[in-house]
Amino acid sequence: MRPLGRTSKGRQHIDNKERRQVTFTKRRGGLFKKASELALLAGASIAVVVFSETNLAYAFGDPSVDAVLSYGPVPGEDAEPAPVHSGGLGKDVDLEMLR
Repeated sequence: MRPLGRTSKGRQHIDNKERRQVTFTKRRGGLFKKASELALLAGASIAVVVFSETNLAYAFGDPSVDAVLSYGPVPGEDAEPAPVHSGGLGKDVDLEMLR
């Protein structure tokens, strides 16, 4: 019996440089769209920074990348800012490195 739905062929490196750049551009757009949807639906402040193979940085932020990276307590509140983590990798993110 055949499995229903799509099956994955796995992920592998794209050797052709032009195809790799096209794939990067399309997937970057999809990633930014998903980040936008997450911010809209969950009311989250979000920043995504992606570096291309040519060391160009592409960023998306809601409300803005700078606003998210300079996140701090709201004036008048005594609460400390929430810790920033690197997406479950167990390491804290160096915010100065991202600037």
